[in-house]
Amino acid sequence: MMTGLKCSGALEGPRRETNRFNWELLKGRSHKLSDVVEQLRNTREDASEERVCLAMLILVESILLRKSKGGSFPLEYAKNAQDMTYPWGKEAYIVLLKSIQNAVANHLENKSKFELQGYPLVFLLWILESIPLLRNKFSKCVPTVEVPGPTYLCEKYTEVENPSLDRVLQVEADTKLKVHCILPSIPHDPEDDISIEDKYSDELETLKDVTKKGYKLTADDWENRCVDTFETLDALIQMMANKETGQASTPIDEDSVNEKVNRIIEVMEENLKSMKDRMSLLEEENMHLRACVSELEENNNVFPTNVTQQ
Repeated sequence: MMTGLKCSGALEGPRRETNRFNWELLKGRSHKLSDVVEQLRNTREDASEERVCLAMLILVESILLRKSKGGSFPLEYAKNAQDMTYPWGKEAYIVLLKSIQNAVANHLENKSKFELQGYPLVFLLWILESIPLLRNKFSKCVPTVEVPGPTYLCEKYTEVENPSLDRVLQVEADTKLKVHCILPSIPHDPEDDISIEDKYSDELETLKDVTKKGYKLTADDWENRCVDTFETLDALIQMMANKETGQASTPIDEDSVNEKVNRIIEVMEENLKSMKDRMSLLEEENMHLRACVSELEENNNVFPTNVTQQ
């Protein structure tokens, strides 16, 4: 989506012979970018496939897998470049991913600058495309024109600004900021119709309330994907009792007892309301099922006996 580079397939060497092309730069253990440029200049103009492979190698080493200015590149890159179907997109992603993992492992929060290898511009274009407010503020794009064949994001952006963190945070604080998913639809994907926007849920609000009161989710809660109302109430009451027991040295007056009873009553009322809501939903479903059964029985009585039996 970003560059048009192939991202599928095995990261292996060329399927043909390693020395498919007679390149001088293949005679050492490593090579520099200038070696590839010189090789391209010395290649015959009618050797189109060889020139495409060299041009791709220049783009890969100068942009996608750039590691350090003026550095050398492993000979393996030159060997892989002889295969025009090599998945350079996957190669670049792995280099970038390892670079990010190393940066995070080296206490990223304590540094003002860090170095990323690979092609970090991919993430920047992804962010700009997903958040229109950031895109409009920090980049320039060519007008959208319908052309035959696929188009890639790297063709769309003509200028990208390097803003400070403060300016980015100012834009992100905008109440109108929205994030769009730019991934294409995947056929038969169960998560394809999931909305990014949060929807209000009574069950989620109830769960949030009990966790605020101190209830800790158990492994069974996660496995069953639900929280038992009575067990939750019992756990909260037990927590309150333990808290009072831990402060046994302090005399318990009538106000503290009343406060504890009021808290328990409050929790019970909230859980009772939740149970009533659930019972109402179950009753509605039950009535719907009864109506369906009645309708089926009526339809069954319409047909003659022999047809019904068949």
